[in-house]
Amino acid sequence: MSDYPDPKAMARALRVAMATRNVALSHSDALEIVARQLGSTNWNSLTAALKSRPLTSLRSKPLAGIPQGWTLRGRTDLFAHSLLPNGGRTGGPAISITSRARPDDERVPQVGEFLTVMQSINARPYHMQRLTFSAAIRTQDVTGYGRVWFRTRNVQGRPISGGNLGMADSPAGPVRGTTNWTRRHVTLDVTDDAETLNFGVMFGGGCGAYYASDFHFGPPRLHEDLEILPDAPVNLTMSVAPHREHSDKDATFEERSVSL
Repeated sequence: MSDYPDPKAMARALRVAMATRNVALSHSDALEIVARQLGSTNWNSLTAALKSRPLTSLRSKPLAGIPQGWTLRGRTDLFAHSLLPNGGRTGGPAISITSRARPDDERVPQVGEFLTVMQSINARPYHMQRLTFSAAIRTQDVTGYGRVWFRTRNVQGRPISGGNLGMADSPAGPVRGTTNWTRRHVTLDVTDDAETLNFGVMFGGGCGAYYASDFHFGPPRLHEDLEILPDAPVNLTMSVAPHREHSDKDATFEERSVSL
């Protein structure tokens, strides 16, 4: 039953999203809206259709869970997923990953417990190239982390290089809390011993809802170059830096002069 969206989880996420905009939405109204998003005329029709369809038929409908060509990895018992046909930043499709837990539940997903929607492709056509995977992402009441990730592996399946935005809070790191659309990217150099390229979007380690859309894979575009690393170790004495407050602009999607 994890290969199609959890309509009730979608309804809860919708009510929370509307509440932040000072729009009160009853649970029954939210269920009716979700039913129409999933192609049914009303909630009763949706529940009847889900009960009557075998699981194999649900798996054959890409809009019921994940995009065609993508795969799912991780804890489907802790997170629900769906594909929203018009939920993206520019009105296109969006992937949603929603924690099944509430903040006051006894069992809340921990760091290392996640769900990811991903792809694995042949690395050989991209040897000795610099590539970026990026996405526009948005979060709603997220207490864990929402991120994009990109990794290369050799013929034995061992990681060669990779990035997933780390765990530290920063304007370029994982997205938490409630945000507008913001763009995140990981850029890697693909070496000639790379056998596969693996990339995707991930949500884990807490509660809330995560949305991703407007994917890009290819040569780096504006502001998508490799992370600049220091030439030598720093702060080996582990002194604490002054706290920096992030402005609202840090979590707001800024239009770039590039084609999405």
